[in-house]
Amino acid sequence: MMSRWSPHLIWAAVIVAVLALLGFNLGVTGQGGEEGRGEAAERGIFVTGEATVEVPPDRASVVLGVEADGKTAEEAQAKNAEAMQRVQTALRRLGIAEEQMRTSGFVLHPLRRWEKEGQTERLVGYRTSSRLTVTVAELDRLGSVLDAAVKAGATNVEGVDFYLSEAAARRDEALSKAVEDARHKAEVLSRAAGVHLRGVRAISDASFDVIQPLRYLAAAQEAGGAGGVETPLFPGTVRIKARVQMTFALEE
Repeated sequence: MMSRWSPHLIWAAVIVAVLALLGFNLGVTGQGGEEGRGEAAERGIFVTGEATVEVPPDRASVVLGVEADGKTAEEAQAKNAEAMQRVQTALRRLGIAEEQMRTSGFVLHPLRRWEKEGQTERLVGYRTSSRLTVTVAELDRLGSVLDAAVKAGATNVEGVDFYLSEAAARRDEALSKAVEDARHKAEVLSRAAGVHLRGVRAISDASFDVIQPLRYLAAAQEAGGAGGVETPLFPGTVRIKARVQMTFALEE
């Protein structure tokens, strides 16, 4: 094979190979220059903006429970229905409308007792459990609602959740503040780096976190306003967190 190559061709091939290893290919250098200009045009600052808006809740959702036992299923159900009707009547007297109340659970099950001597279970009766979810629009009356429900026959207060009825405006507020935070960070970074912002190049999808106050749990005997004192409740605040990712272009 070597006999077909002249010394001049061999030396030319060696020189080209060395230049290629050293990066002196003119075509590659020209292409690299275009890439360099493209990278310069794509220079930017990538930042994440965050903001939290805290507001007091304006609604509460209360889950009230009624349990009743009877020797028969019919008796247990009738006792439960009577107690629940008393609870609903008491709530109506406080101004709670029908649309603010909904049945959220009803269970009927037998009660059995283990007989040690006979090593068997014996049916001793039935128990009904019903739940009523109530929406309270006036939080300053929430304690009175709980007390009235317990006095009327509620045997369980299974939870009180506080929330915002109209959260869209607060989410917009948090989002706007998150954008302001991202812009502020970009300005600080650009000043520190000695460059100038040209404008916004991209904004990613925003994410939201709505942090509700912790659920307030209470047994029925703890409610009821013992001694005429209304049950105290502390709603806390609802926190809405917004997060955005933005890219700012730089002046050349």
